[in-house]
Amino acid sequence: MRAGPPAAALAALAALAAAGCGGSSPPAPRPEAPPHFVGTAPGGLGASVDFAGFDTARAPIERALAGTRPPATLALVALVNTSSRPWPVPVFLGELADGRAVVLEPVRRTLGDRLDAAARRARSLLPVATLIPPDGSMTTYVALRGLRPSDLTGIRMRVGDASPFELRSEGP
Repeated sequence: MRAGPPAAALAALAALAAAGCGGSSPPAPRPEAPPHFVGTAPGGLGASVDFAGFDTARAPIERALAGTRPPATLALVALVNTSSRPWPVPVFLGELADGRAVVLEPVRRTLGDRLDAAARRARSLLPVATLIPPDGSMTTYVALRGLRPSDLTGIRMRVGDASPFELRSEGP
């Protein structure tokens, strides 16, 4: 039995839709890569703040942050001290388009005094050092609360009592 013109037209439209042709829906937006900020402050402390950075600690830390309010987005922070003196772990401030600044808080602070298994596991993976030794390095983690990484226009790093240093964007 042969299909009539209306059935044939419907079949052709179904085939086009299945192939991704035609239709009125716009293409799906491309996912935006999270920003990545890098720089070395005068004095020799370098930093990379990477919202897409990955290591073995990231997944358990993200599990511990799931459900925090406001929501927290994790960033991996790599610190390298090329100087001959120790430096304190810096504070990071995110800059927004309207001129406001937000603290990228250390994940240990974000977890607070929670005692659940996920928080205990995450805490066990976080560094406890407060100084980066001369010619040394450290990886730590910060949380951006209630905002998306793409909301940031910049990140400033403050080391001790020195003036904040602007990290440059290596991402979108």
